[in-house]
Amino acid sequence: MVEKRDANRGTRGTAVWHEVKARIERDIVARRFSRDESLPSERVLAEQYGVHRHTLRRAMAELEAEGLVSVQQGRGTFIEGEVLAYRIGRRVRFTENALQAGFEPEAELLGHGFVRATTEHMRSLGVRAGTSLAVLNTLRRVGGRPVSYASHHFSPALLSDGATVADRLAQVFDHARSISAVLRTLGVEDYLRLRTEVSGRMPDSPEARILEIGPMQPILVVSGTNIGIGAEKTPVLFTVTRMPTLRVQLVFGEDTDA
Repeated sequence: MVEKRDANRGTRGTAVWHEVKARIERDIVARRFSRDESLPSERVLAEQYGVHRHTLRRAMAELEAEGLVSVQQGRGTFIEGEVLAYRIGRRVRFTENALQAGFEPEAELLGHGFVRATTEHMRSLGVRAGTSLAVLNTLRRVGGRPVSYASHHFSPALLSDGATVADRLAQVFDHARSISAVLRTLGVEDYLRLRTEVSGRMPDSPEARILEIGPMQPILVVSGTNIGIGAEKTPVLFTVTRMPTLRVQLVFGEDTDA
C-alpha cells in the first residue's frame, strides 16, 4: 500500500491525479488488468494506488476522455477495444493480418514527399548518405482506432528521376490503399521481409496526435527491410511503423502461407 499524499500536488509538483493516470496506463500496458473483466471498483483502485477517491476519479475521467477505458453503466469500467494480433514473418501485409484477425482495415495517406537518407536508410537500402528517397506516410485503423502509423521509403533503384515520382506513388496508394499495389507499379510483383527490428519508446507529440493516444502510452517501433522476390537480397522498401502497445500484439513465428 502506498501512503496517501496530498490530493493536489505530487512528488515533483505534478498533480497527483496525473501521476495516478500515468501509473494506471503503465499497469494496463503491463497487462495487470484483464480485458475480459471490469477494472476493480473505485474504492479498491484508490486504496491500491494510495490516493483519495476523488483523485482517482479525475485520473479515470482523463483515461476515458483519451479512449483508453470506457465506463459502462451497471457493468463497470473496462479497458477499451480489442487487440490486433499482428503476425511478423517473411511476408508482412497489414491487410492480410487484419483480415485474419477478424478486423476490417482502413487505410489513409497522411502525406508524401522526399527525405534525405540517414544512417538507418544507408544500412537498410544500401544507399549513400543524403540520397533523396521517396516516402509515403500512411495511417491504418481497425475498428475505427489507429493501430499503425508508417513511413515507407522506396529504393531509388526502382524510381525514375523527377520531383513528380512521389506524387505518382501517392496517387496509386490513394486508389488501391495498398503498398503492395504501389510496388507492383514499380515492377515488384511480390516481396519478402529480409530483416525486422522492434523497439519500444514513448511517442513524440506528432505520433501521439496521429495515433490518438496519450503522451505516456508507449508505442512499438517496427523497422523492416523488404526485398523483391527474384531479386536476390536486393532491398526495395524500408518501412518504419509505430504501433500503440495497447492496441497491437506482435506475434513472431512461421508464416501462414509461403
